[in-house]
Amino acid sequence: MSSKSRSETAGIRLAALGLICWAAGTAAPMRAHATACCAGGGGQSICVLPTEQDFQFGLSTAFKLSAGEFDAYGNYTPIRDGNSWRSTTTTFGAAYRLSDYWQLGLSVPIVRNDQVISGTKKAATGLGDPVLEGRYALWDDLGFLPYRPGLTLYAGMKLPLGTSLYRSADPFETDVTSDGLIVMHAGASASKLYRPIKLQLDGGVFYPFARNVEAVRGAAVPEPYRVKPGNRIQTSESISYLLNTEWSAFVGLRQLWQLHSRTSADGTLDGSAARLFTGQAGMSYSQGASWTLLASYETASPFARYLVNQAKVQSVTLMASFGGI
Repeated sequence: MSSKSRSETAGIRLAALGLICWAAGTAAPMRAHATACCAGGGGQSICVLPTEQDFQFGLSTAFKLSAGEFDAYGNYTPIRDGNSWRSTTTTFGAAYRLSDYWQLGLSVPIVRNDQVISGTKKAATGLGDPVLEGRYALWDDLGFLPYRPGLTLYAGMKLPLGTSLYRSADPFETDVTSDGLIVMHAGASASKLYRPIKLQLDGGVFYPFARNVEAVRGAAVPEPYRVKPGNRIQTSESISYLLNTEWSAFVGLRQLWQLHSRTSADGTLDGSAARLFTGQAGMSYSQGASWTLLASYETASPFARYLVNQAKVQSVTLMASFGGI
């Protein structure tokens, strides 16, 4: 393989992984049990196969630290002195190529929450919500077509296997690792490599299914009801720069909107909509066509004025993947 071919292959793989790693595990509120929880960006699977791979295994760890909460009106309440909240999500992923155009990915998270409440430490570890996703490569990114990007369609489902506030008996939600919802998602990811720069755009929609609510935080509700959480829309944009055949740097933006929720008892719930804007920067390293390493930092701080019903969180993500043919 020529030096130019290796450079282009590395650019495609590294830039794609940058957005994937950002997307997986941070697709809705950055706190696992916030109002609108899901995963998103360039799809929900942490493992996505480039054209030269038939299978891939991945491992990512995201460290998140909360500084406070924004309410339904955008007002910020910092965490009080003597209190703290941080979360570590370790995600195991795999992807397999079904054909030249189709691939299937699975991501399984393990979540650990650490809280300090009025000086008392609390911690819990549990299974998060696995995500199964299929992807279809509609267009390849061909260098001789400068105005046609590569285009991939994806769709999948998140299964609520973790502990949600509907099943938790902890009033502080330390053991909550899930939003307790089945969520379907679908979207499209477009990318174009103008060596050494790669541009990538992504957009997805998330449909949480309605569920019955009989208890919250271990306490039975007086009158059971049915809730339909608001649908969510997420977009993201990134630009990557290929430093050489091994190293790539990237920056990006992400936007999330959640519509109002509804209940069988009260109809539309005022103040249940949510909004989140974040920025990210990171670097990737690839060794040959098999191993890839990535580190990234994401924060909502520059966009705090736009946050609604969200935690103000900083996140550091580390990821490694191995693939082959």
